[in-house]
Amino acid sequence: MMQEFTQEIKQLTLDMIRDVHVAVPAKIISFDPDKCEGSFQPTAKFRKPDGSQIDYPKIHSVPVYFPQSALQKVTFTYRIEPDDEFILLFLEQALDQWRTGAESKTELRFDLQNCVAIPGLFAKPNQLVKRADEHKSIIIQREDTFAELYDGKLESTVKHKDAGSDTYYLMVDGIADTLEFKVKDLGGKETVSVSIDGNAGQVDVKTTGDINVETEKNISVKAAQNISVESAQNISVEAAQNIDVKAAQNMEAKTAQNITITADAKLDIKSTGAMTLTSADSITLTAPHIDLNP
Repeated sequence: MMQEFTQEIKQLTLDMIRDVHVAVPAKIISFDPDKCEGSFQPTAKFRKPDGSQIDYPKIHSVPVYFPQSALQKVTFTYRIEPDDEFILLFLEQALDQWRTGAESKTELRFDLQNCVAIPGLFAKPNQLVKRADEHKSIIIQREDTFAELYDGKLESTVKHKDAGSDTYYLMVDGIADTLEFKVKDLGGKETVSVSIDGNAGQVDVKTTGDINVETEKNISVKAAQNISVESAQNISVEAAQNIDVKAAQNMEAKTAQNITITADAKLDIKSTGAMTLTSADSITLTAPHIDLNP
């Protein structure tokens, strides 16, 4: 008799907790970004009293969680697509009062229709998690574009679909008051480098291609010490008005081909030290008024 009583109590308890839902993985069917709600299909199976299993029913109008703070002035959000995987959390109180301020008239304690959705619980692991663990970094990814934040360094890789397989790699490295920007091509070759030394107030720019500067107004270059320009090919400076280049010490321009400086108005080049223009081919200065004051 005691054994039967114990079994009855056990069965009664199982029957009671069978309808108590806590959490379940699910895939999203559709998402309404205006309401931040989605319809979901839980991916687990529901076991009936006879032991057979059936699919969970679809769950609709589920609030979707995104990290937000500061009265929603700080938000981290992203696109939700069909079949994205979530975890559904079933709550011990109805959501009516929280969502609308209205008093709930239904008992939805741990009910299937009383849940919130948190994105990101995928069955298949993401290899970027391993990379972030190895590098002790934070990674943000969108398809072939991702940014990785280290301690004092930011790296970003961008693949341009319109350019076929061209991939550009940007690294920003801030070490001891020096900030470096580096761009690499698909083969890992560094094509552009910009270094900013905060202590010395120095900026260095290196590139394997062209440097083009265009403006609808004036171009003015001034230095308290030296101005040095070197090119493996041509140096060309053009302005619709004035070109003004001044150096308190030396001025030097070197090229393996041509040096061309053209101004439609006034060309003014001044240096209190030495002024050197060196070209393996030709040097051309063109302007209605040219003032060279070495």
